[in-house]
Amino acid sequence: MSNQIHNERIKMRADYINNLAAVAMSTGVIIPAVTAALTTQELGWRTFIPLLIGGISATVLRFLVSAELAHLKED
Repeated sequence: MSNQIHNERIKMRADYINNLAAVAMSTGVIIPAVTAALTTQELGWRTFIPLLIGGISATVLRFLVSAELAHLKED
């Protein structure tokens, strides 16, 4: 397999993981934050669990993207 094919496969995998990070950030952080801002209910500890899980998941996935891109080969 040529280096170009190998690199394209690595980039596709990294892009997929990056999209998962974006989904984790939007569903775990942005949506609960907007919902909490628009409701008049008191914020409890249950509000912050999705924020914490979404933020940590997105961060871990972004580190995985960096690790994946480290496998690119020189031409």
